[in-house]
Amino acid sequence: MTYTITGNMPKQEDQYTPYIYKITLTKDGEKKYYIGSKTHQGRSKYLDGKWYQCANPQLFLKGLYNGMGKVNEYLKEGWTISERAVLETFTDAKGVGKREQELLQEVNAKSNESYLNETESGALYYTADIKNKISEANKGKKLTEEHKKKVSNANKGKKLSEATKKKVSETLKGRKLSEATKKKMSEAHIGKVKSAETRKKLSEAHKGKKLTEEHKKKMIVTKAWASEDIDKLVTMREQGMSYVKIAKVFNVTYPTIINQYKKAKGND
Repeated sequence: MTYTITGNMPKQEDQYTPYIYKITLTKDGEKKYYIGSKTHQGRSKYLDGKWYQCANPQLFLKGLYNGMGKVNEYLKEGWTISERAVLETFTDAKGVGKREQELLQEVNAKSNESYLNETESGALYYTADIKNKISEANKGKKLTEEHKKKVSNANKGKKLSEATKKKVSETLKGRKLSEATKKKMSEAHIGKVKSAETRKKLSEAHKGKKLTEEHKKKMIVTKAWASEDIDKLVTMREQGMSYVKIAKVFNVTYPTIINQYKKAKGND
């Protein structure tokens, strides 16, 4: 493996340093090339539980980033990476796209059979103003059912990184759902039956949890159940609705719902 460095390398592996790279692939004496860039600002978990900046040329040289999907397609076909080159480094993402485009045009990458690049356009850079305009333009737009289905299929099987999970968690903290949203979520789960594996996971998650004194008092309070309420409870449960969801509908604790359901089914 050959390494070529013509840009200024960052002193640390967690330092944000956008860069333009070139990968050389070899198979049976033939060579293919790919020029790309890395500008994304964020951390990814790569090695030994350590977190590193996505845009850092040191990681690229260590083999922790192989470029775009086209390179990976060739690797699956038996090609190997024989050289990794860092062509240029930058302090921010502003000038990366323009310079990348210039380098691609210099070698006529789009029409050059030796290059895997399908276009000669560089990485796009959006200013905060442009991002806000795009955001405003998309507000209120409703996706078609076909579009929703395509998005759903595209995301199936994808696993979120720990960094992404943490970001999502932080974003949702403090958010309160409206009653209308809660109702929609509740109705969406009616009829769904949880698998044995899911039920087991939920059971494990609740083990060891201690109830507050207020919660205990609520459990002691006996609700006067009308026959129509019992019928509604049984129907909801047999349609697959969880005890927790049903408890929220009746404004009681879920152990109360379990007990009432067992009584109704003659399993007390």
